[in-house]
Amino acid sequence: MIHSLSGGSIKDLGNFTFVKVESHDSPSQFIWLKCTGFTVEVGSTVVYEDKNGWLKRGKVVRVDKGVSGQTPPAPLKGMANVLKVE
Repeated sequence: MIHSLSGGSIKDLGNFTFVKVESHDSPSQFIWLKCTGFTVEVGSTVVYEDKNGWLKRGKVVRVDKGVSGQTPPAPLKGMANVLKVE
């Protein structure tokens, strides 16, 4: 752990928009996605790629804007991106 009092600094990962999506295939399944380059609202339908490479659709149920990369709602590594807003 790096403490700022000892002259260290924490890497700035930037700010992101994260969306919580309910899968169309499995209505009780939720997934967090990074959303860059799109304007998205609650109720929008988005397209994303699942872990197996399949394109999936889901309904946005929550939008968190301006969230630090230090405090994402799920681990950034492996988090899928919104590919398209419909």
